[in-house]
Amino acid sequence: MKRMIYIANMRLPTEKAHGIQIMKTCEALSLNGADIELVVPWRFNRLKDNPFRYYNIQGKFKITTIPSFDFVKLGRIGFLIQSISFSLSVLFYLIFKKADIIYSRDEILIFLLSFFRKKLFWEAHMNRYNHIIRRILVKCGGIITITEGLKNFYISKGAVSDKIAVAPDGIDLSDFPNNFDKNSVRKELGLPLDKKIALYVGRLDGWKGTETLFSASKLLPPSIQVVIIGGESKQVSCLKIKYPEVMFLGFLPYRDLSKNQSVADVLILPNTGKDEISVKFTSPLKLFAYMTSGRPIISSDLPSLREVLNEENACFFEADNPKSLTSAITSILNDKKKQDKISNQALRDIIKYSWNCRAQKIISLLFQMMK
Repeated sequence: MKRMIYIANMRLPTEKAHGIQIMKTCEALSLNGADIELVVPWRFNRLKDNPFRYYNIQGKFKITTIPSFDFVKLGRIGFLIQSISFSLSVLFYLIFKKADIIYSRDEILIFLLSFFRKKLFWEAHMNRYNHIIRRILVKCGGIITITEGLKNFYISKGAVSDKIAVAPDGIDLSDFPNNFDKNSVRKELGLPLDKKIALYVGRLDGWKGTETLFSASKLLPPSIQVVIIGGESKQVSCLKIKYPEVMFLGFLPYRDLSKNQSVADVLILPNTGKDEISVKFTSPLKLFAYMTSGRPIISSDLPSLREVLNEENACFFEADNPKSLTSAITSILNDKKKQDKISNQALRDIIKYSWNCRAQKIISLLFQMMK
């Protein structure tokens, strides 16, 4: 594989899911033969941890940090300033670097680079379309989307279908050994031993659908405890007051996710049906982590999630309907046979969603487009 530079405008490490996705993608590409370098900006509020340790990365690749004006805390204008300054730093950095392939999730970066470089590959995660994206669809060597819905969206906007490959997000199965004692971990986290636990792991943004789960917590019997791992400290402080029935554990490190989700009796994926990204285009990392757990998954019934889930490996409820979610939780917790059936099928299905399989799809497109 020729030399590849992955450019990511991100804090590294970060508690957000895109950090896991980028680092695991780089690792898998390197393990599949890519000579890869990850280029990121210097940021004030990055987590104080070694990124290879934080994300449990075994593959070897170089991480390079370059300057940017870190004004993100100022809001949209600050983010724009930071993005443009980082893009300019990247342009300057690449003058002195030889790279056969430049790869990024950041459309502003790819747009600017398209005036100076070829062999650009863009990984699309959202259904944005504007004059920047229009140029990318024409000038990019290839496009990776995380769902079929997103691929179809960009084809409808004029992208050439042969230039697009679908590579859903994935999982590193070695990070999820699944050999933890449920009660021991519950004691460690201060969770009840005498209740069934319905667990959600992730951010608490609106389109994640967590309000539906919070509302369902008021309808569930006392024998079922809703537990949340994730959320920013201010969010969690407010939600603890509003929803005293729910136990909020706050943010916990990714490297402990396998252990932490072992406390669950059922795992909840409550994405809203009121947001187009959620309905058609998302590929949540938590979905793939859930599938490794040996626990039943209850998911909103949405096209994006049904690209991976089905009646054989999950249960579904009507999105944004707390009563439907409540019914799904109580029903599955009363049906041990069905719990085992869908959990075991999810364990079989998750094998094809490894980061390694994803990297192979990406490399296949890169080779195809470089011929």
